[in-house]
Amino acid sequence: MIHDLLHAGNHDRLTHVERKPDETLHDYLVRCQSELTDRVILLASVRDGYLATLGRERGRWRRSVAAIALAEAASSTMTCIVVELCGARSVVPAPVIAGVIGIAALAGGAIAFSIAPAAERLVQRIRFRRRQ
Repeated sequence: MIHDLLHAGNHDRLTHVERKPDETLHDYLVRCQSELTDRVILLASVRDGYLATLGRERGRWRRSVAAIALAEAASSTMTCIVVELCGARSVVPAPVIAGVIGIAALAGGAIAFSIAPAAERLVQRIRFRRRQ
């Protein structure tokens, strides 16, 4: 059975190495150094994996925020253009037009937020094909 040092329910210390009853001090110290070196290497690889995952999540978050900001700006710009083309600026009061533009911006952000998972899957497919 393999002893998992990183298991959530494990409360053993990572530096604790038990000495076998028939083991000399020299053999114990050599084995202890070897086991502790293996544990350090294991922890370094786990840390590297966590950092890679964190980097991917940060990139995904940045793309999502950029998409939402772009969608909000684009939808409010399109609403301004539609209001200008319809000639509603002379008939409808300015606060109502501002409210419509604000609602359009929020709706554009919500649409971008709902489309973001599909866009992320597309990005993952493109990256996967580049690796092949």
